[in-house]
Amino acid sequence: MHRERFYVIINTHHDNAGQRNTSLKYGQGYYLLLKDIVESEKFIYDVWRQIAYAFNNGYDHHLIFEGLNEPRMIGMKREWYYQINDETCKEAAAVLNEFHRLIHKAIRETAGNNEKRFILVTALSAGYDATINSALEFPNDNKYNPNNNKLMLGVHIYTSYELVTKPDMDNVQFTEEYRNQLYNNFKQVYRKYVAKGIHVVIEEMGFVNKNNTEERIKWGKYYMENCRKLQFSAFIWDNCYWDNKKT
Repeated sequence: MHRERFYVIINTHHDNAGQRNTSLKYGQGYYLLLKDIVESEKFIYDVWRQIAYAFNNGYDHHLIFEGLNEPRMIGMKREWYYQINDETCKEAAAVLNEFHRLIHKAIRETAGNNEKRFILVTALSAGYDATINSALEFPNDNKYNPNNNKLMLGVHIYTSYELVTKPDMDNVQFTEEYRNQLYNNFKQVYRKYVAKGIHVVIEEMGFVNKNNTEERIKWGKYYMENCRKLQFSAFIWDNCYWDNKKT
């Protein structure tokens, strides 16, 4: 009997600590500010060393690691939306680059299959704005994979936000304007990453139910057709929440 070989992505999911005036303490997770970087890096390195050892040689390339899911400045004004000229955003982006380098180190130094394993790298909040506008840096993987790019971009693209995620029952049609917005976002990601040899995984996409099945089908068809054209992989995020009046 034929057995499907599914791909699985393991990440640290919402270990992001909340905003606080004092520095992080042991075991509280990580935060993307310089004042918290020492304790954050201890946490991140220890966690990823354990994951890497646990899921090493028994798992081939069908297992992928993603360092941090939606790493962001929880509780702050720019938690979800990157602003190019905001100094806190710049600081958080620089700290995140250091976290990615540390995660890469923790995974690769366990050797075995982890030397060749695909690793997903994400910008702040894994959002489109930060993916395009922040100074996201990929770790140097040449020591382990000089000829094959095993580091991939992970991004969440919900475009357009007011159409696909807000419970606005007056805004239900996948119009030409929304179609163009989505395609333009895709093209920006393609130019910045795929055109430079970096594979892209859209880890989250979806369209909240607004009793508009035909429009959601049009959106999904257009979304996936362009993902294939531009060499993206994409996955629906389904939070199994059916009350479209609240989310």
